[in-house]
Amino acid sequence: MIKSMTGFASLTHEDERATIGVTVKTVNHRFLDVQLRIPQSLADIESRVRGLLQKRLARGRVEVAISLQLRTVLAPTVELNEDVVNALVAAIERARERGLVAGALTPGDLLRVPQAMSVRDRPPETDPAVVAQVAASVEAALEQALADLDAMRIREGDHLRADLEGRRELLAGLVNRLDAAALEGRSGVEARLRERVRELAPTYPWTNCSWPRRSSVPRAGPTSPRR
Repeated sequence: MIKSMTGFASLTHEDERATIGVTVKTVNHRFLDVQLRIPQSLADIESRVRGLLQKRLARGRVEVAISLQLRTVLAPTVELNEDVVNALVAAIERARERGLVAGALTPGDLLRVPQAMSVRDRPPETDPAVVAQVAASVEAALEQALADLDAMRIREGDHLRADLEGRRELLAGLVNRLDAAALEGRSGVEARLRERVRELAPTYPWTNCSWPRRSSVPRAGPTSPRR
């Protein structure tokens, strides 16, 4: 079976806990070179992910990107910077005493001051059971992506094999044609030679002629110097 070294697979896995995206790309390389991009929240399973890749892939440059979006609803938290608010109140009071401003400080005024209040998402509580379930879902999604990748590489390998087989058959046909042309040319040359011999037979007494023998005179050796 021929497998192409170039492949691509991408999928999205959704369940009640999270949405997981996996993208795998491979190109030819002498050794296995894995480039992995995963969220910081999945750092604990990075070694298992690499082990899974090494189990399924023998060589090649492999780029794997995993994204994770939890379905947990985050509760916002509002924080008041009291130091900034106290300093702002004091400054407004001094300005009021000098007649520069009028009225009291309102919540709308605080919202217009970025340093006075901040709204942040409260990080979800870490539940070991939920973490284990999410990790299992990530590994299952990666397994499916690698299966899709392998299927694509097999399809590409089949196309490559068909192309090579077609080229082999083409070369075999050309060789057969060359053999046939060479045989035909040889037969034609022999026929012309026989015809020419028949034409020359009445002219030359072939039966009474003798071929010259090879001279038995030895070859001259190196010339000796004159004395």
